[in-house]
Amino acid sequence: MRSVLTHAALLLAALAVAYQAWNIDDTAVAVRDAILIWNADQEELASIVYEGPAKRVVLEQRWDDAGTYLWGTLIRDAASASGSTEAVDTTQFIVGERADFVLRALAVLRAIRDLGAVDAEREQEYGVADGPGHLTVSFGGEEHELLIGGSVFAAGDRYVKDPSSGRVYVVISSTIYGIENAESVLLERQLHAFDLSDVTTVTVRTAGNEWTMRQARGSASPAWTPPDAPDQPNQTFANFMNRLEQLWVVSYAPAVDRGSLRTLTRIEYLDANGRAMGHVELFRADGEDGPEYLVATEHTRMLARVHPTVAEPLEADITQLF
Repeated sequence: MRSVLTHAALLLAALAVAYQAWNIDDTAVAVRDAILIWNADQEELASIVYEGPAKRVVLEQRWDDAGTYLWGTLIRDAASASGSTEAVDTTQFIVGERADFVLRALAVLRAIRDLGAVDAEREQEYGVADGPGHLTVSFGGEEHELLIGGSVFAAGDRYVKDPSSGRVYVVISSTIYGIENAESVLLERQLHAFDLSDVTTVTVRTAGNEWTMRQARGSASPAWTPPDAPDQPNQTFANFMNRLEQLWVVSYAPAVDRGSLRTLTRIEYLDANGRAMGHVELFRADGEDGPEYLVATEHTRMLARVHPTVAEPLEADITQLF
């Protein structure tokens, strides 16, 4: 019961994040013609650094054999009475496609109001004198800074100050929200960049076993058949694929050693031309609090934790398949 409630809570949180992100995307369009603070090329992003209350968020461009991607690091701090801080927790993650609205907003930063250079009293009122956040973005070798202040009464939009000009602006709240809440809004939760409905052939491998199935086209619901018997759908395999599609990333685990894990299966996806589209490796680690399940895919680039309420039945399905 506890695991079900936990999964439900995570689902609700994900829905809330998705709702906020959709609103962010819509609102960003509304300020397209607003006041320009700075203009940079989104494709030349190097890094984004946010310093906020008890947290530091860094998004940086990285490269590997598969191409470029954004890597996120969140460091939570605990402030002592003396004013010193110490890192108490570090979270690292792949940044997902939902970050695009943040990158667009921060590359071409626009405001909905220009309050100009204000006096010290006004800066205190707006929260930009000792505001909750400091943002530094680097595009194409150029660095831009922004002091993040408080919220506009009854609107939720944010006061910000550009230190280079000394001017105070009001920007839509979504411009700041995404980076302040990067670990929930920007973390990539999908296992693949492609849609599983575009997959033609799937091969499931375990120790000493292999099973290849093809996805039937034109059916109302996904149907999987043996390559040599296209008119004989296999419901057991269809159930397995449906459950596999429900896996999503809870958190990333770059420090976990793969050698300490038990491999349950490797699943490979091919398109209609027989070209590799991607893969999933499912692992299990047994601990004092029960089993922990992790995956690695072409999209996650590293080990990522998935929720046991989905992964445990998937492990049982693998046993049935073979």
